[in-house]
Amino acid sequence: MSSRNGNSFALSINKDFERMSEELRVEFLLNPYSLGGRTCENLARHWSLKEWKAPEMKIAIVFEAGDVGQGKLRLSLIEKSGHIPPTFRPNRDTPCADGYIEPGFIPLQAAG
Repeated sequence: MSSRNGNSFALSINKDFERMSEELRVEFLLNPYSLGGRTCENLARHWSLKEWKAPEMKIAIVFEAGDVGQGKLRLSLIEKSGHIPPTFRPNRDTPCADGYIEPGFIPLQAAG
């Protein structure tokens, strides 16, 4: 049996990031994008445990592909166990080098 439930999280971290020391940024692989992504991952993980009460349930967390800081976010979430590994998808159809068109991930598209 599979279940699909979409949830989104948004936040503003600029002031918090500016107050962090350079040493802290380096130690935890932080830039504004990776800090925001780590925070969203934490919110999603806690939301799933609270709502579903099933720690073994697999959930996905999707970020827009190509943003500055994507590498730091990937490293910071993959190097520690217990985090949801990030998935990166384009927000619109994107041609690949081999001719394949990767479809845009609809939830990343702005309404308009």
